[in-house]
Amino acid sequence: QKSYETYFCSEFCVIALQRMGFMSGMVAKHTTPNALYQHFEKNENVYKASEETNVDESTKGDGRGDIN
Repeated sequence: QKSYETYFCSEFCVIALQRMGFMSGMVAKHTTPNALYQHFEKNENVYKASEETNVDESTKGDGRGDIN
């Protein structure tokens, strides 16, 4: 993947989530904000399940481990 000087916000979000192991099937540079929103709506359960299993108990409640 190439590095660019500027990114669209939706593109940057996809790249960040891909580095965390999500959205491997999406092409970041072709992702619009609406497409990103639709992806989250369609796959809501995947991200909620991941959130529940990846909370670090030592930081729970102080904002550092919260994804919301």
